[in-house]
Amino acid sequence: MLKGASVITSGALVFEGAVTISNPSVLIQTGGNLTFNSTIDADTSVQTPTNTRTLKLNASNAGDIAVVGAVGSSTHLLATLEVLNSKSTTFTAGVTTGTSVVLTDTLNSIAFNGGLSTTSFTVAAKPFELTLRGDITVDDGIALNNTGVLKLDASLVTAGNHAIALGQAGQTTLLLGDTSFDSGTATTTVNGNMSGTTYTLGFNSPVTFSGASTLTANTVTFEKPVLANGVLTINGATNTNGGAVSSGVYQQIYNGNVTVGGTSDTTFTGRAIEFRQKLDGVNGIYVNDDGITLYNGDIGTVSAPAHFETDADGTSKFSSTYVRTNSAHSIVIRDDAIVTAASTTFDTTDPGNLSTGASITLLENFERSCGYRWFSHHTRGQVQRRQHRFD
Repeated sequence: MLKGASVITSGALVFEGAVTISNPSVLIQTGGNLTFNSTIDADTSVQTPTNTRTLKLNASNAGDIAVVGAVGSSTHLLATLEVLNSKSTTFTAGVTTGTSVVLTDTLNSIAFNGGLSTTSFTVAAKPFELTLRGDITVDDGIALNNTGVLKLDASLVTAGNHAIALGQAGQTTLLLGDTSFDSGTATTTVNGNMSGTTYTLGFNSPVTFSGASTLTANTVTFEKPVLANGVLTINGATNTNGGAVSSGVYQQIYNGNVTVGGTSDTTFTGRAIEFRQKLDGVNGIYVNDDGITLYNGDIGTVSAPAHFETDADGTSKFSSTYVRTNSAHSIVIRDDAIVTAASTTFDTTDPGNLSTGASITLLENFERSCGYRWFSHHTRGQVQRRQHRFD
C-alpha cells in the first residue's frame, strides 16, 4: 500500500505484487524502467461516497512503463491515472478509472492492450504513437489528439451522445483488428485515412470526414448518414444503412461492391461518383451528381433495389450488363445517359421474378457508344424516352 505522496528513484523500479494507492495523489517517478507485475487499485476507503485517488507515472523519456495487471477493479477504482512521460508505456490488461485517464506525453508510444473505461479521456497533441485495443468506453467525448500514428483494434463508445474525433489530416490510422465507433447521435469525425485490408470498419453514428480520406478495409459499414468534406475513397466492400452519403462538390470512389440497406431510401450526393463494382440494395437508390457518374458494375444483380433514380445534372455512364429493380417502382434516368457495355439490360422485374414491371423513364439524351442497348422484355410498364442518339 502506497500511503506517501511520491516514490522517486534515479534508476529502475519494479513492483512485483499488487499496488494499492491510499494517498489522494501519488507520483511514481523513475530514471529507468517502471514495471508493475500485478494489479493497481485504490484503497477501499475512497469508494464511498466518491473516489479521490490519483496516480501519476513518470519514467522520463529514458524508461519504459509496463503495467501487466489490471488497473482498477469494480470496487477499487482510481479516480485519475496520468502518464506524465516515458520512453514507452504499455498497459497489458484493462484500465478502469472513475474520473479520468490523462496522457500528457511520451517519447515513442502508449498502448492500451486490454481495453479502457473512464469518464474523461485526455490525449495531448504530442507526437507519440497511440494503440487502443479491446473495448474503449468513455462517458464524455473521445478526442485522440496525438499527432503520431494511431493504431486501433477496438470498439470505441461514448455515453450520452458525445462526439469522437480521431486521426490527423494526411496521416493514416492503422487497423490492427475489427474496429467500430459509436458516439450515439453525436458525430464521429475522421481526419486523414484508415487502413486495415483484412479487417472490418464500422461507424454506428453519423460520421464526418474532415478532408480527403481513403478507407481500406475488408468491409466498411455506415449505419448513419455520412458527410465527406473531401474526396472519399473506399477500398473494400461498402455497406450504407444510414440513408445518405454526401460529399458536396467532392468525388466518391467505391472500389468494392456497394450494398445499400437500412429502413429507408439512400441518396448519394457528390461530383463524379464512381461505383467501380456492383451496386445492390433493398430500398430505393438515388444518385445526385453534377459530374459524370460511373457505374462499372451491375446494379441489382445480387439484391435488386426497389427503385433506382438519377438527378438531372451531369451524366450517367453505364458500363455494366444489368440495371435491375425489384418492385412496382421504376427506373428513372433524369440526366444524360451513356451505355458503353456491349449489352446492357434495364429491368424492373427482378429479373422476371415479378409478373409485371414498372416504367423505365429516360428524360435526357440516351446514347450508345458501342454494342447494344436492351430493355428487359419482362418490363410491362412504359419505356419513356425524351430523346436518344446512337454514335
